[in-house]
Amino acid sequence: MLDRGIVAWAIDAMWIVWGVVWLAKAFGNKRNAFSQSWLSRFGYLLASIGLGLALAYGSRWRTRLFPETMATQIAGMVLCAAGIGVAIWSRFILGSNWSGIITLKENHELIRRGPYKYVRHPIYSGMILGILGTFVAVFPRVNGLLIVISVAIMLKIKSLQEEKILIASFPNDYRRYRKEVKSLIPLVM
Repeated sequence: MLDRGIVAWAIDAMWIVWGVVWLAKAFGNKRNAFSQSWLSRFGYLLASIGLGLALAYGSRWRTRLFPETMATQIAGMVLCAAGIGVAIWSRFILGSNWSGIITLKENHELIRRGPYKYVRHPIYSGMILGILGTFVAVFPRVNGLLIVISVAIMLKIKSLQEEKILIASFPNDYRRYRKEVKSLIPLVM
């Protein structure tokens, strides 16, 4: 088994890189033509934080699911790096159309290149994969798995809300895109 502190440090470093890229790319985006209400954003954020804290710190959920081994640590770090890489790549491809909230930008474009050829929401796919890798590498407990599942469900719900706006904005093109490309997992879902 690798030193747990080094593995945790490597995972933390990957998420810090993700955060720095997200902050750096948060500026210079197109202006909003439409965005979701403050109340809906607040509710989503509050639910996410509350669930995350409950699962992370609830003692009854700390049962280990599998042993930490060198194989699980390396596999988790690879999954985390791949997920963060996909999310960052997707963020660069989306460019100034990106927003952290459900938004339609002025002169919004329907992006279908790069990772968007394989899934409609590759940023979410990458984040889920990164969180899954974190779980496998350093947090192989029931609450870690529940966090992965909860984040996946919340991002799926958010993607469905985004798709309503995209269908209204690109009625024919987005419906065709939905038929051709899966939502979060290539060839599956």
